[in-house]
Amino acid sequence: MNIKEKTFKYIMVFLGALFVVVIIMIATGDKGGKKATISNGVDIPVMPTTKTDESEDSKSDKSLQAVVIDVDKDKLTMILQQTGTDSKITYSYTGGTEVSNRYDEAISVNQLKIGEVVDVEFAADRKLSKIKVSDSDWEYQGVTDFKIDTEKKLLTVGSSVYSYTDNTVIIDEDSETTLDKLESIDVVTLKGKDKQLDSIIVTTGHGYVRLDSTTFFEGGFVEIGSKIVQLITENMVIPVPVGDYTLTVTKDKTSGSKDISVESNEEIRVNLIEFQSDAVRLGTLSFKIAPTGAKLTIDGVVKDYSDIIDVAYGTHKIVISAEGYDTYSQIINVQDIFKEYNISLSQSTETSAADTKSEKDSTDESESQTSKNTSSANNTNSKSNQKQTTSSKKSANNTTQTTTYQTIDYSKLIGSLFGD
Repeated sequence: MNIKEKTFKYIMVFLGALFVVVIIMIATGDKGGKKATISNGVDIPVMPTTKTDESEDSKSDKSLQAVVIDVDKDKLTMILQQTGTDSKITYSYTGGTEVSNRYDEAISVNQLKIGEVVDVEFAADRKLSKIKVSDSDWEYQGVTDFKIDTEKKLLTVGSSVYSYTDNTVIIDEDSETTLDKLESIDVVTLKGKDKQLDSIIVTTGHGYVRLDSTTFFEGGFVEIGSKIVQLITENMVIPVPVGDYTLTVTKDKTSGSKDISVESNEEIRVNLIEFQSDAVRLGTLSFKIAPTGAKLTIDGVVKDYSDIIDVAYGTHKIVISAEGYDTYSQIINVQDIFKEYNISLSQSTETSAADTKSEKDSTDESESQTSKNTSSANNTNSKSNQKQTTSSKKSANNTTQTTTYQTIDYSKLIGSLFGD
């Protein structure tokens, strides 16, 4: 074989090898996502590269047990509080989120109750992939007539005692509330593990009935429905389960009824005056009396008028008296729910005459004493003058005997006798 033949043979082998490479590239395609490059006029294939795997945390879902606090159906978000903690976190969900009850039956998000205990799975971006009503928590429905010990943090139902913590979720009307807002007449659902409560959901709440103007019926009884019977006390307030009832009040032979509707966390007022007949209907009286300390009687009974006084409709006799004042007496007719009286007693005329006579006697006595003093002074002056005259006569006789005369200044003499 000559040189030309050898050269031709090498060229053919090279071209054949190159052809095989091209065929392989065409068959495999660009699996690495990169294109082949050309270097120095020769095609150099780029081998496929392995795609970088996501981290294990980003691919696998996390899970936890939590209580549903709120669901926003517009934003497709859900606030969950992890059981046993106070940590609340907002998660998102989609139409593809798997939702089921405790029996693994598919339900919608709308069927989840606020306060429900759920097991959830979610990705690192807090997107929920699975929500299931927890089957590890027991559920006790229709609980009522329970007792709460706030010091020991215990809730007792019959002979069963459960504990709660500050992290136990309390739900009323789809909103969080506090344990002190619950009444034993409420109907609740309890959820928890062992004897530890995770959540309490109020299914039937309560409102309040306030009784006004109770005076006449105090000591009688009020009935609300068939289960509530209580002794009527002054302006009492009664917690009542939500619902429609007939309210009845009774005392002696007087009674009355009306239909009421109790709403959750609302108070309605019932004025008992409307149940009184005209003969026993009460009006309220207020008295302002002068002088202070005057005595008030109504129909012969002494009344303390420092506060309002309830009396039956109709006529009554009031008498007001005080020492040194004329007695006030009047017949009043009570026909209004409330009336105020302002009464000032007049000073007694006998007392005034006695006071005038006493003043006159005092004046006369004073004038008499003054007259006596004046008369005494005049008598003293008269006696002094007489003594002075006698002395003067004796002095005159003596003067005659000595034939010497002396003039006497009587004004000075009288002044010296009476101290000027």
